[in-house]
Amino acid sequence: MNTATETRIFFTVAAALALGCDLASDRIDPADLDPEEEAAEIVENLRLAGYPESEIEARADGVVIVGGDAVVSLAASREMVASEDQDGPSFRQYRTNNLVSKSKNTICVNGAAFTGTLSTGLDRAIANYTNLDLTFNMVRTAGSTVGCDATIVAFVVAGEQGLAEFPAGGNPNTWIEIGSGVANYGVAVSTQVITHELGHCLGLRHTDYYNPDISCGQGGSGGNEGDAGVGAVHIPGTPTTATYNGSIMNSCYNSGSTGVWTANDLTALKELYGLGPFGSAVSSFAGTLDVANLDGSGHFLVGAADVTGDHRADLVSVSVDGSAYVWPGQVNGSFGSAVSSFAGSLDLANLDGYGHFIVDVADVTGDGRADLVSAHSNGSAYVWPGQANGGFGGAVASFAGSLDVANIDGKGHYLLAAADVTGDGRADLVSSHTNGSAYVWPGLANGGFGGAVASFGGTLDMANLDKSGHFIVDLADVTGDGRADLVSSHTNGSAYVWPGLASGSFGGAVASFAGSLDMANLDAFGHYLISVADVSGDGRADLVSSHTNGSAYVWPGQANGGFGGASSSFNGTLDMANIDMSGHFILDAADVTGDGRADLVSAHTNRSAYVWLAQ
Repeated sequence: MNTATETRIFFTVAAALALGCDLASDRIDPADLDPEEEAAEIVENLRLAGYPESEIEARADGVVIVGGDAVVSLAASREMVASEDQDGPSFRQYRTNNLVSKSKNTICVNGAAFTGTLSTGLDRAIANYTNLDLTFNMVRTAGSTVGCDATIVAFVVAGEQGLAEFPAGGNPNTWIEIGSGVANYGVAVSTQVITHELGHCLGLRHTDYYNPDISCGQGGSGGNEGDAGVGAVHIPGTPTTATYNGSIMNSCYNSGSTGVWTANDLTALKELYGLGPFGSAVSSFAGTLDVANLDGSGHFLVGAADVTGDHRADLVSVSVDGSAYVWPGQVNGSFGSAVSSFAGSLDLANLDGYGHFIVDVADVTGDGRADLVSAHSNGSAYVWPGQANGGFGGAVASFAGSLDVANIDGKGHYLLAAADVTGDGRADLVSSHTNGSAYVWPGLANGGFGGAVASFGGTLDMANLDKSGHFIVDLADVTGDGRADLVSSHTNGSAYVWPGLASGSFGGAVASFAGSLDMANLDAFGHYLISVADVSGDGRADLVSSHTNGSAYVWPGQANGGFGGASSSFNGTLDMANIDMSGHFILDAADVTGDGRADLVSAHTNRSAYVWLAQ
């Protein structure tokens, strides 16, 4: 213990590693190793994982520790060597390669040994986790394991330190040790220490792992606990450096420790164990939906929008058989029986470049029902009004053959969407022209479009056709002012929102991401941008992507037109067909259930459709 001038109280809980039963391995079973051999393999695995020898301690009893208090099991050391770091080493907030499975819904903490200040600290530490919307609920017990998916036993030992291991095999570590002397520093410090140790059990590493002296000393390097590309995985959205008292997960505590999560701690926890913006999926069609978006045969899915006027988004397709179909959205997130229109007479240009290019499904007439909007290769645009029964009425034509559609021939107006830019309750037709300007044709009550309003004066470099400049993602109300804004992702790695104005033009752009957004729509790597829709239900549209890492992301729309920090769903398990034609073809984000939050909609190559409910 160091009681120097700043009264720092050392808490050398370094990278505590995993318990790890039931881990498969090609190596010798631990039961066949004597303690000396087992310790030797653990030490070698830690070296391979990049831990410096100065941080590795092999005790006489065969126990191996890193960083002063981190017990390393053989199985855990093997798991570290086998894992790969997806983000590369850099000095940010970290987790281990070992995390707790999201199937562990209830994690119990046996606190029977804790009394007095430590008992109160344990209650508050558990509340630190339980008060967050995480994939698990943490509860205190006195020894019972009924209803527990996993149990952590809390022990009191001599001293003023803490000790824990990291998870393994999808299970949290099964114990923590807290020094009895920690109680001498009060409830806040006790809460900090216990919360920290529980964090290790869940896979959190030290925020200052690269230089523990940030929280433990008065200067110097402090000694890197080791990364080498494994075992220290950067948590997206967390800072590039650690600071004194900047995180519960700093290496050392002190008399000023509060036991309260910092904003960066919360970002880390939500990234690893947050419920995410999308919950469990609801499926429809039981393997009978033939999706033409992938193979050119069957139903070309246009989008999800409220055709019937019941405030639930319906699934809309135009089939290669010449008919359009609307499957009404249901409260539970499924789709009902299809209603068909056009009786085989609709010639679809989206697949063969001839006939009607379906642009969108949106409420052009202002009657509360989404209409089907197309641009024909004959140079006219058509709006078929949505009906309460889910069908479409007779078409209203605009432009009298003068509309040059770049979606078909690569020249002229690239039609982006139909959305209410003017804020009058009717969706307007929006294009980005190859001349470098954007155009908005105001929607009329009769279903036609009025005279165009132009923006950008020829300066808009559109990547949708040539993969350079602004890839226009969508039009939606990001700012929450009732007017749809133009949203793009630029090849420079930033996203831009141009606010829609009552005149039908767009205002000055607001940028987000500062060049860090890797967009897969153009190069098939990174974030495939799906849609801009209100997932959170706050009245502002959010940017939605599906990443090639198997997760979906939602960046909340802000009142100033920017996007906030992302929340993720699916934890790497989402197989996205938009790029490789296998798995889920992510179609749209739209409110299928009618609860005011946009749900994620996909059509799978297994011929079923899925709706992940916004939560």
